[in-house]
Amino acid sequence: MSPISEHFALAGEHANLTISIPAGTVRIAESTDASVSITVEGKDLDNVEITGVGDDITISMRTEKEGGFRLFGGSSRLAVLVLAPAGSHANIATGAADFFSEIELGSLRFKTGAGDAKITSVRGDVDAKSASGDLHAHAVMGSLKASLASGDVNLHSVDGSVDVNTASGDLHVMHVHGDVNVKSASGDLVIDRWDGTGFAGKTVAGDVRLGVPKGTRADMNVRSLSGDIHMPSSGSSDVPEEDRVMRRIGFNSVSGDLHLTVVD
Repeated sequence: MSPISEHFALAGEHANLTISIPAGTVRIAESTDASVSITVEGKDLDNVEITGVGDDITISMRTEKEGGFRLFGGSSRLAVLVLAPAGSHANIATGAADFFSEIELGSLRFKTGAGDAKITSVRGDVDAKSASGDLHAHAVMGSLKASLASGDVNLHSVDGSVDVNTASGDLHVMHVHGDVNVKSASGDLVIDRWDGTGFAGKTVAGDVRLGVPKGTRADMNVRSLSGDIHMPSSGSSDVPEEDRVMRRIGFNSVSGDLHLTVVD
């Protein structure tokens, strides 16, 4: 079956993309003007519905039985390519389809059963929900909210806050500028450098590794029933007293460990 191709001129500078497919791949690349071009390849293309109203662009699979739309229904594998302006907002829902973004998104909502997401950067917030899919991103300039079963999250930096709830998925962020609230059953949580003022971690068996900047004056409330608490030595600091920052660190665990380190 021949691919589907659609082109939409936008009313504004950015698109609001809503894409729901069961399996395959979704890729967003940059367009050269204020327009959106779409190409869809695969089977069951007769059931693909593409609509554009103003800046709102929707791609989904039609349900023949109910005449509506399905999120995870069917097993059709589609290859969706979208050319959109940088700064466009994406709302992606997949069963097992992988999502790739080569542009800087305005914001991202990503919900998947087993699909992975690899993105460059997001100007605003990221809201991710995953059963077993992974999320990889370079920079999130807003806040990150994630709910994971067994999927992992790997990020380079988050400018805003981080709020993560995970069962067995791991979280690794190299640099977080805002506050952090994490809950985990057995997933491990690693933040190489944290510049916020409030950290709250609660785990059953998951470990937490947290790097705090020099000059931190910590208000600690940490407890682990059978896990270990590793604290940096309280030696002298070359940071003047007036430049030190008070940071609240809370950690509560059954058997998980807490590792605190001081970073430059």
